[in-house]
Amino acid sequence: MNDLRAVLLAGGYGKRMGRLGATRVKPVIPFGTRCHLMDFSLHNAQRSGLDEVLLMSRYNEQQLHTYLRETWHPRIPIHFGPFNALHQQPAEQVYREVQRADEKGTADALIQNRPYIDTPPYRHTLVLHSDHVYLFDYRDMYRFHLEQRAALTIGFQQIPLEFVSLFGMVEVDREMNLRAFVEKPPQPTSDKVFTAVCLFQNEILYRYLDAFQGTSWQHDISRDVIPRMLAQGEVIKCYPFPDYWEDIGTAHRYHRAHMNLLQGIGVPLEDMPRILPGGELCVLTETDRVRRSIVPTALREGPAHIEHSVVFAGATLGEGARIENSVVLPGSRVAAGVHVKNSIVCTDEVIESDFIGRLE
Repeated sequence: MNDLRAVLLAGGYGKRMGRLGATRVKPVIPFGTRCHLMDFSLHNAQRSGLDEVLLMSRYNEQQLHTYLRETWHPRIPIHFGPFNALHQQPAEQVYREVQRADEKGTADALIQNRPYIDTPPYRHTLVLHSDHVYLFDYRDMYRFHLEQRAALTIGFQQIPLEFVSLFGMVEVDREMNLRAFVEKPPQPTSDKVFTAVCLFQNEILYRYLDAFQGTSWQHDISRDVIPRMLAQGEVIKCYPFPDYWEDIGTAHRYHRAHMNLLQGIGVPLEDMPRILPGGELCVLTETDRVRRSIVPTALREGPAHIEHSVVFAGATLGEGARIENSVVLPGSRVAAGVHVKNSIVCTDEVIESDFIGRLE
């Protein structure tokens, strides 16, 4: 896969994550007691044998770059785009020197990072996102993309029809050709959705991106590039994602994904990349005080009552606190006797009165 460039989109502000994104960049929000949101795509890239990942970031980059250099760089090399050659300098000088044009969407990220993507030996680009939870080996998808001589290959998954309007809807024929693509359709006609993992031929991709310049467009892969390529009759193939895949786009989806973990739905804890610091492992637990919850060892026998919740190591729960259907992140503190229900308690938050239905 020497001619394949993997790129990781990590430029969103994460506004829909509410309090979760208030103090940290969205890709490094903790997930599942083991890792962070962006760790899944990086873990998949590593286990797929990719030799490097190009980071395409726009927001709070110093925090993000520090995390990647300290945590992931020894596992899989990270290319920091325009920052790469400057990282030998003091941090404040690095972030002062790099000047870039404004980005309005995912397609702009591909345009501005073209010097690191559309260059030898790279002839194909694998686009990944930093807020998707899944395990996947990209090698078979890449082989399929090459065998089919596709201009573009997109991942897809079958989901209940009622949720399709939240995603890009795809229609696929028996030969795995893309026949229709509609971003967030109000009335879906297919139960298949775009997993936002895609493989482009660089020459064709940048031909379309060049053609969009100076026109009225939304600067987006899903809203502009894929529909235009489809309309122009390019060979676009679809590749199934048979296992769990989740787009954690909002605080509500973040909470739901953790509640699903407690039902055995999702990436199993033991298969997640173990990245979060600390030696105390959180496990699914049933005791007199803990019911169907993922908690660190120290909380298995008290002092709080925990039911159907995920509590990260490093959280502090006071005597008699009650935690129900909630996610409690590391560094947070819930005072004695406080009831937390249907909520997310964020890192470093101190909860001193009942906390009900607080997700955003």
